[in-house]
Amino acid sequence: MMLQCGKRNIFVQEEKASDVLIVIHDDPVESDIVNLYKEIKANIALISGVDWNDELTPYPAKNPFSKKQPFGGHMEQYQIELRERILPAILKDLGGSINHVVLAGYSLGGLFSFDTALKLDDVDGFVSCSSSFWYPDYYSHWRQNGFVPDHVKHAYFSIGDAEGSGRNPVFRDAVISTKKIFEDFERTKIDSKFVLEQGNHFQESNKRILRGLQWIVSRY
Repeated sequence: MMLQCGKRNIFVQEEKASDVLIVIHDDPVESDIVNLYKEIKANIALISGVDWNDELTPYPAKNPFSKKQPFGGHMEQYQIELRERILPAILKDLGGSINHVVLAGYSLGGLFSFDTALKLDDVDGFVSCSSSFWYPDYYSHWRQNGFVPDHVKHAYFSIGDAEGSGRNPVFRDAVISTKKIFEDFERTKIDSKFVLEQGNHFQESNKRILRGLQWIVSRY
């Protein structure tokens, strides 16, 4: 079923036997992820109509991949929209039968899922795949100011083993930062998993998320 929430289009795959809702930023029209996720026994909401470089980034920064579109850094505003408008609309559509909310994403979507899961009390798990932890100063900023809240119960991290070995120096810290953040979560005794996938950033992105979803759904 499709929902409209402001300028956001939301495809909802309902699983009546599950009390878990997984929220992912992706466009079901432009990919085959709807069929891919059918095997996941959970309610899944796919949100499209999001400006990734603007709304999924934590603060303004230069874009090393495009001089024309710098990172806007409006994550906080979008997090508020997700908490106050989008999640309530999805939960209302599902009839109030949800007890667990999980955020999942890839690349900047993974960074957003991680950052937002720590800030939204209603979220108790996240899947963070090939996440953009290379974002300028993000790890040091999080390590200095962030924390692991009690409401997060399950955390999944994965990244490709070749993501830090390409020509672009921007990605070199991605694998290291992901491992460091995972280790921070392990020290807090949170149920966490880290997977070092084969390949670079662009290999099997949907399948990587699928493996993360399979793991986290098994925890509920």
